Amino acid sequence: MDKAIDFWLYSYREKWFVRWVIIDKTISKAIGTVELFHRPDNGDFGEVGVLRLDVGSTYEKSDLLESLFGLILPPAYDLFDCDRIISKIPIYAVERMEAAKKCGFKESEQYLIGKGDYAYNGYWIVES
Repeated sequence: MDKAIDFWLYSYREKWFVRWVIIDKTISKAIGTVELFHRPDNGDFGEVGVLRLDVGSTYEKSDLLESLFGLILPPAYDLFDCDRIISKIPIYAVERMEAAKKCGFKESEQYLIGKGDYAYNGYWIVES
């Protein structure tokens, strides 16, 4: 874990991405992470911010996820120099879909093209 955290700190300094921990203050424990980065235009979604929000299954509830999106999204556009943010939401993540819709996300039919031209589906997009 120490090596992973060292890599996250290095990545932050190099402006590759930033990762924050999510703390449930009622129990003083980490319940997940938020990762954000600016993705340059490569022909799929164009220039966008990419949001990865990971929480323990106990916390995968629409109202909590909506609150987290509400905290993360407003400053993210300026912090990551973008006017659109994408986030992967698998088809089985019903609570997450509900929260995303309430926060303005729309399901995208576009694929995110990764290394080796591998196409990833299941992305949702929100605009500032």
